Amino acid sequence: MTTSMITGMTTKEKALHIIKLLDDKKGDNLRLIDVRSITSLTDYMIFCTGNSQTHVNSLAEYTADEMKKGGNPATHMDGFRTTKWVILDYVDIMVHVMGRDERLFYNIEDMWGMGTDIPFKNHVGEQDEQGK
Repeated sequence: MTTSMITGMTTKEKALHIIKLLDDKKGDNLRLIDVRSITSLTDYMIFCTGNSQTHVNSLAEYTADEMKKGGNPATHMDGFRTTKWVILDYVDIMVHVMGRDERLFYNIEDMWGMGTDIPFKNHVGEQDEQGK
């Protein structure tokens, strides 16, 4: 799928596309959660682990660049200075790219645990439904 097709996608399709972008750059422990039933802040939360600060930065930069090329730039980005936890805000999708230690320490996924995990096995490589 080319990035130019992003603008015509549903929110879920965009979230799955982001998962694919992160997987393309070897993001670990990918997780996609539908949070529409528990908050009005956003529709989907995406979590991804990078193996180093450089990896966190490259995952976030690549995703942001590809989404922008496809006509869907992030409305806000934060964390590029420290590259321990980068957030890409697409209003209806929040992307959290985190270092391994930060993801374990903050464990923000538990806040969204009442949301619904979205399977994405058919959209990425050999990962199972929750990216493990």
